[in-house]
Amino acid sequence: MYQAIQEMFPESEVVYALGCEVRNSIHQEEAIAKAVELARDADLIIPVLGGSSARNFDMAFLSNGAVSSKGINMDSGENVDVASLSLGGQQEVLLKQLKALGKPIACVMVQGRPYDLTLVNELADAVLIAWFPGQQGGRTIAETLVGLNNPSGKLSVSYPRNTQQLPAYYYQRDAAKQDDYYDEVGQPLYPFGYGLSYDQFDYRQLAVKQMVDKLVVTVKVKNNGQFVGQESSLLFVKLTGGAVIQRTKLLKAFQKNAFQPGEEKSITFELPAADFNYMDIDNQVKRAQAATIMVADLAEKITLSI
Repeated sequence: MYQAIQEMFPESEVVYALGCEVRNSIHQEEAIAKAVELARDADLIIPVLGGSSARNFDMAFLSNGAVSSKGINMDSGENVDVASLSLGGQQEVLLKQLKALGKPIACVMVQGRPYDLTLVNELADAVLIAWFPGQQGGRTIAETLVGLNNPSGKLSVSYPRNTQQLPAYYYQRDAAKQDDYYDEVGQPLYPFGYGLSYDQFDYRQLAVKQMVDKLVVTVKVKNNGQFVGQESSLLFVKLTGGAVIQRTKLLKAFQKNAFQPGEEKSITFELPAADFNYMDIDNQVKRAQAATIMVADLAEKITLSI
């Protein structure tokens, strides 16, 4: 990542410091002090935080391939569980001291699991979730930071606020219950399907037409941004009817389309009749009586005739 950022900013002086280790909390003060001193004269600070699933060939592995000789800074992967989603080691201490310099901070999170981003979101001016980005990840991250890559990814999980909010998932049953905790909201920090772009995509004119054996759903999507971008349009369905408690919503279709700045497209989804089946309390597959079709912030409830 350091090398890639150097290449992205050839006219700038790009410098690097370790800052601190991923999990080790002992004897980190000197490394943190060096990083803070190096960042003191910077125009932009890019802290790279998160976790590590590093493996070496000389490690001992179990018969199922899981590592058995874990190092202190290896906090992700098979046979490695954590009880807390807080950032490990002295990473939050490092971030607080960098913030005290009063410089813009673009934080990159390299991670194999969600972390508690409460402090990161509070202190950073921008946050890029890179997950474990692979061999070309450093270059992709650098291109995203500089604007050569316009992000279009969507979360395939519900991103919790902290460990106490687990389990967090989008297709919960629509039971009559209090969603919020006494001391915390019940909604995840970022819902399933969330993702930002350098553009703003707006949705309008959701329309649903019932055919003999399928539903045809159309919606207009417009890129109101200034850049060429891609947008993943997700279609969710909530079923109504039966003796069972239906899910709050289920992902049934998605499309990814490219847009020029200011371009608007009509997106079409075709949902087969089977998408509206469910297993009832008598273990029989039945067709829902009604359904709510949801795309972005638009929703249309219909009585099913297919």
